[in-house]
Amino acid sequence: MRSWNVRFAAASSAGVAKIGLLMAARGQWEDQQAIPREWTWESLATHVRREDMAPATGFGDCDYGYLWWLPREKGPEWEGAFLAAGNYGQFLLVLPAAGSVIAHRALVDRPLAR
Repeated sequence: MRSWNVRFAAASSAGVAKIGLLMAARGQWEDQQAIPREWTWESLATHVRREDMAPATGFGDCDYGYLWWLPREKGPEWEGAFLAAGNYGQFLLVLPAAGSVIAHRALVDRPLAR
């Protein structure tokens, strides 16, 4: 078996947005269930509450699921919201209640970020 040393994964803003759309649709992509629906629910559930994290840990006032930050913002548009923040300015915010996906990828001058 070959092992891979993966240090960085990059995606276009459109690719990152597709991940957000896929998760917002609970793993459904067009007419296929690409990710098990149950896993998406489990992944987007709170597993670590903000108050249980070390002070310098975390992303703002967010709880944490499996790989996702879960904003605790108030207001109907924030219902079911989740986000991911990655290296080199990659960022994804999904607001299912508002029908919005915001993906950002910063341009950086680093060989691993290309």
